[in-house]
Amino acid sequence: MSYNERKMLEDVNGDLIPQYYDPVDDEFKPLTNDPRDVRLTGSNVEQLATKGCESVSISRTGTLDLGVYETVFDMVGKECELQSLAIGTDYSAISIYIEPYDVNGDTISTIGVASSNGRIYTPSPMNLDRHSGGTNDFFRNQIYDEENGNYVVTMMRGMVFPNGFRIRIRNQNTSNDRNVALSGLVSTKY
Repeated sequence: MSYNERKMLEDVNGDLIPQYYDPVDDEFKPLTNDPRDVRLTGSNVEQLATKGCESVSISRTGTLDLGVYETVFDMVGKECELQSLAIGTDYSAISIYIEPYDVNGDTISTIGVASSNGRIYTPSPMNLDRHSGGTNDFFRNQIYDEENGNYVVTMMRGMVFPNGFRIRIRNQNTSNDRNVALSGLVSTKY
């Protein structure tokens, strides 16, 4: 049978729950926060495997305390490629730090937003909008809705880091925790 011939999963109230269709078991299964629920398929995955690479999924959801830096990915001393990244939030000044490592395992800098005033700003929905018209060579404001407090930043292209890199996010708000979701995909050498 196919997915459209199977009953979707419901909670005790009869409402649909987050789920995915497993074609091997021919059934819908509930999504959980368990990273083992991720299933990668497609030609890119097979290409990575033939090159001695594996894919690593990055995911975080929930509130981010005010003023806090949170590391969501960290790999030192290993070549890896950031292939996709999306950040959704209810606050325009959530900062995104993508920090490459050098051969000694020290962070070099962060990928920034260049401005016509000659300064580099930390990537955030607000800084992308104010200093580069919503996009630059690496980031793009996919959604920038100040009226409703909806912001999504996506990545424009992949980037290889010979010595690894880390991703951190920061809530620059001084009075409130903010909602932040982040999803990405990194390929690493075995």
